[in-house]
Amino acid sequence: MKKIELNILNNLRTALKKDYAAISPHSDKQGGQTAYLFAATFAYLAKERETFKALASEKGDPSFLQNSRLAVRNEFHLRLKQNKGHFTSLIPQDYAESLICDSLFDIFMIWINKESPESPTKIAQIINISRSLAPNQLVAFNQEPGKSK
Repeated sequence: MKKIELNILNNLRTALKKDYAAISPHSDKQGGQTAYLFAATFAYLAKERETFKALASEKGDPSFLQNSRLAVRNEFHLRLKQNKGHFTSLIPQDYAESLICDSLFDIFMIWINKESPESPTKIAQIINISRSLAPNQLVAFNQEPGKSK
């Protein structure tokens, strides 16, 4: 099982790196290219969905989930450094890092565990949209569901 886990994690890291390399270095708005950024990652996850799902299940290895989450976090830090990015001082860094990395990983896991998941292209679009919205923009009060202002 450990050999399968290592293979999955290595291939996930490779897909993440492949996606990052696909972003145009001349883009002035890198966040707008998220659909391209996750193309190889979601194609790989779609191909290995059942294996990933089994390894991440209650009967799987808890360290697999931790290592998967760590792979996402490490890739985020690598990209932040490569793009000369940094955390702002709006909230403490550990909270900001959690909001960014853990929410992204949680979206991956929801997608993996869905009975009828969206296409890799559609989930990449969802992630792209989610990265540019504040949480208070995702819920509405005192209006009909499905209608936004």
